[in-house]
Amino acid sequence: MERQRLASAQDDQVTAPILPLSYFTPGLLALRLSTRGFELDTSGHEWRIHLWRLANCRHCLPSQAVRQRITRQGVGISGLNIGLAARTLVNDLEDYPHAFVLGCIADRRAHADIAWSIPGAIREAAGDFEFETLAELPESVWSSVLETSGHPLATKMKRLLPAAIRFIAHRYDGDAARIWATGSSGIAVARRFLAFDGVGPKIANMAANILIREFGIELARPMPDIAVDTHVLRVFVRLGLLRRLDHSQQRSTDEKQKLRVQLRARELSPDWPGELDWPTWHIGREWCHARRERECGECRMGTVCPSSRIT
Repeated sequence: MERQRLASAQDDQVTAPILPLSYFTPGLLALRLSTRGFELDTSGHEWRIHLWRLANCRHCLPSQAVRQRITRQGVGISGLNIGLAARTLVNDLEDYPHAFVLGCIADRRAHADIAWSIPGAIREAAGDFEFETLAELPESVWSSVLETSGHPLATKMKRLLPAAIRFIAHRYDGDAARIWATGSSGIAVARRFLAFDGVGPKIANMAANILIREFGIELARPMPDIAVDTHVLRVFVRLGLLRRLDHSQQRSTDEKQKLRVQLRARELSPDWPGELDWPTWHIGREWCHARRERECGECRMGTVCPSSRIT
């Protein structure tokens, strides 16, 4: 029992030097701030968390002031490889906040580029993206766009996206920005996203975290949880932040592991568990693959990850 307690304590309190910020110049965000004339200011940030490997991940996140300046330059949501017009639309929270909401709802079991391109495709088919236009948009237009979108859940999205517009009209008088109104807490925003048909905890937390991280929206505590998907779960386990479970019921084990990731993130980053969302997701999507060969040599965690295949 004593050995188990000591092993657990060691697992939770790994200490080691923090790698210098220059180590992460390419960055998990793949965003070259220097080329845009920005300086990465880490003053005032609490970078250190219990596990230094994940603390290193957090070095790559720009400060809120930098995020706000980036957003004004039209960069917005990180990691999207879509057309400029489509990207500008989903980043325009001032004039088209409902585009962001539709993108979040579509970002389910589909590649992010496909999901976030859908609002732009709807605008092309409808002629504009004014809320009143979407509220009156015929079902045939929604169907035509989604059937050719490449989204694996196109049939469901034909129902969910128009339903979201109706819900915004009914609950928020056509102004989706009221979902993240001034004074709202992070979990209140996640709760409001959960009220949309087809939105679960992962998408709800993802939406709230993006608003904070990418757009500089100031939300009060308590802050949203980490958005757990297969990438995040896999990286948490491989980085040694969470131990594997060997239980008999695979489905219940998967659900239990997702909950354990959520609880672990609260331990590691109690002020904002969702801050660990982007770094771990990005590692999983770019380098720490499930079925394809891992790219440990390219991964920013490759030299410190206990599961690394670097020799």
